[in-house]
Amino acid sequence: MENLKTDLVIDSDTHVEEHPAVWEYMSEEFKARKPVTVKIDTIPDRPKRDVHWFIDGEIMPRRMGHGHTCHGSPVLSTFALEKDASIEEQAIMTAEARLQAMDRGGVDVHVVYPTVFLQNLTKDLQYELALMRSYNDYIAERAAESGGRLRWIATVPIRDVPAAVEEMKRAHSLGASGVMLLGTAGDTFLHERQFDPFWKVAEHLQIPICCHLGWGHDSLMRSCDSPAAGVCIGVDFCLVMGLFSFVGGGIYDRFPALKVALVEGGIDWFPVAFKRMTAWKGTAAAHPWPALKDPEYYLQECPIYFGAGGDEDNLPDLLKTLGPDRLLGGQDFPHAHEEDGGMSHSFIDLRRRTDVSDTAKKGILCNNAMEFYGIKKETVESYQKKQEKLELA
Repeated sequence: MENLKTDLVIDSDTHVEEHPAVWEYMSEEFKARKPVTVKIDTIPDRPKRDVHWFIDGEIMPRRMGHGHTCHGSPVLSTFALEKDASIEEQAIMTAEARLQAMDRGGVDVHVVYPTVFLQNLTKDLQYELALMRSYNDYIAERAAESGGRLRWIATVPIRDVPAAVEEMKRAHSLGASGVMLLGTAGDTFLHERQFDPFWKVAEHLQIPICCHLGWGHDSLMRSCDSPAAGVCIGVDFCLVMGLFSFVGGGIYDRFPALKVALVEGGIDWFPVAFKRMTAWKGTAAAHPWPALKDPEYYLQECPIYFGAGGDEDNLPDLLKTLGPDRLLGGQDFPHAHEEDGGMSHSFIDLRRRTDVSDTAKKGILCNNAMEFYGIKKETVESYQKKQEKLELA
């Protein structure tokens, strides 16, 4: 089982831990407002998470008080330095650096998401657009040097729909493999009609919409008064809200060919959320239900995918519910899954499982990501062959 052969090994959910170099692409108008790093090494219980962003007058991640967030960006902290990956690899300072990490892990392709944009950074939507454009330019430039092995997911200012549409078009022209959103657009659910122009263009471009775990709902975050609340409620309910919008809120009635993935929250949450939606659908209390059909219909008939780790207990049950072609394997590199900085090895766990078929394993490790992100084996193989020739020469 451990020697299972696939065309490629694709990690469908990896990240950049951003370095200040990300902001070097900002327009002249906003260069004076480039995010900078500040060192704060006196936060109780967080001595190694000692470097933060100063963005638009705010310290991020927010380590104390209401609205607590916790992630590994910027990449200059003691915590980042002690990870089993170099700063250059975590931040993708060069394509070559990240490819070295991929080779060590036996992975052919990384699909790369941002980290700092897992929370809303500012109320100034023009400034947010400037930040996102700079990030997209940074990661597009590095992916272009990777021979198809680095695929990047763009970030767009969804709270400003016309600007989000234009940045999605621009990112698509630069080679983006998808667009990252959180489970809501700030305090607004994604199924509200104001976002229909965005879905229309995404469906036309056939660019995947990647709904990623994060701290997206501002009012909910303001109610979270502790780190525990921030992660157990602020983060963990993100994908539940996204799922409702797509299969309960009516988006798929209007845009049935829209490719959507709900990424990184594991899959433990899904059975409960799906069961509750199904239970409420037919009741007078939930009438009128926004979507025209039952939630199950959209799961079966529309291209909606779910991120999954190879170590999740209920993986066999989810395969029965969703089928073998809807799960995307991800290891969340280089995010730490242990306090000592240890990273996930869920692909190894998946290969060793005896309760998951080889067909399902191939789907999770390769085939489903190729279909969802539009990855072609030939592009990666061509690059690898060129590199082998250079090494021989």
